Amino acid sequence: MLRTFGTVCIEYCTFTIGRVSMRIFSLIAEFNPFHNGHKYLIDCARNQGAECVAAVMSGNFVQRGGCAVAGKYARAKAAVQNGVDIVLELPCIYAVSGAEYFALGGVMTINSCGVVSDIIFGSECGDIDSLRACSAMPDNAEIKARMQTGVSYPRAVHLASDSASIFRNPNDTLAVEYLRALDRLNSSITPHCVKRVGVHHDSNNQEGVFASASHIRNMIFNNDNSYKKYMPLSAAEIIQNEIDAHACPVSLTNNEKGVLTVLRQMNTEQLRAIPEVSEGLENRIADAARKSTDIESLISEIKCKRYTFARINRIITNAYIGVPDVQPNSDIGYVRVLAFNSRGREMLHMMKKTAMVPVIINARDFKKISGNAKAILDRDLKASDMYSLCLPKITKCGIDYFTGALYI
Repeated sequence: MLRTFGTVCIEYCTFTIGRVSMRIFSLIAEFNPFHNGHKYLIDCARNQGAECVAAVMSGNFVQRGGCAVAGKYARAKAAVQNGVDIVLELPCIYAVSGAEYFALGGVMTINSCGVVSDIIFGSECGDIDSLRACSAMPDNAEIKARMQTGVSYPRAVHLASDSASIFRNPNDTLAVEYLRALDRLNSSITPHCVKRVGVHHDSNNQEGVFASASHIRNMIFNNDNSYKKYMPLSAAEIIQNEIDAHACPVSLTNNEKGVLTVLRQMNTEQLRAIPEVSEGLENRIADAARKSTDIESLISEIKCKRYTFARINRIITNAYIGVPDVQPNSDIGYVRVLAFNSRGREMLHMMKKTAMVPVIINARDFKKISGNAKAILDRDLKASDMYSLCLPKITKCGIDYFTGALYI
């Protein structure tokens, strides 16, 4: 049963409410879509003592750029039906960012709740000590200086550290950034590392009941129903329901004319303001937008050794949504709830006394947000409207105004 839950008020204090403290584990994910690997990570959290699992999830646009394969409410529902107790939205300015700010936004969100005791994440190496050693790398200034020469973020981090192997792996890189973010915030949250099982990130192979999210998405786009083998039953049913409702699969390519229209209307100064544009890349983008007739050719025209596919895709996505008014190094500003169950509701009750920022449950709570936080929220609301143009069947604007957090 789904229903909208009421407003939550907040103030900062300690973390109990008439019972012993609840051990709350958190994870940062995209659930794009929710699959058996995610379920495995949640089960690991339970095995390590989690009484409640809170997930920070990217909204409608994702870290590698482009659209999530299904909308945020559908993906949040799948997560809560399969072991997560509460899903919080990672604001778009952090969700569509490189590893450093993606991790920082996620950690700021869970830290701002004031009740989370632990964070758990997957990693190729599975060795928390090795990851901690890498997190003590040179100051970000050195990394940023290397990136300004056109080096990709993972390569810049690798060059600024003594480790050769850790930064070859995307989940290891993210794990290091989670640890750095915890240190940056002086957070008391305890990190836990789980060795990744099954196939490698972005692999097109399967191993038992495991397949990568990218491979599952490819199967969904290709109308190959075998994707269901690699997802919990209810999660696969949600995806199928979204497909039947013409709300999945979602892609920027469903609105290629819209994307090209936006880019062709931007001048080089506007393109230069997009996050991750540097070293004259705005000129390359402007030229590519005028030559290209689809997104695939657009990316091919921009791509070179200096810029990863993910970085180019994020730039295109940020241009499409609109250049943000704030940079992804601000305070998180608010915590927004997408879905929760009875245990998640208990966490929300705790947060009435502990949350460091306003908590958004439904549109009535938008009025509590001001300043930089309002700019962050306004971008999320705009992102939902732009996402609606990328569905197989276009929908009207304003879903965030008439859809509150789902109680499941």
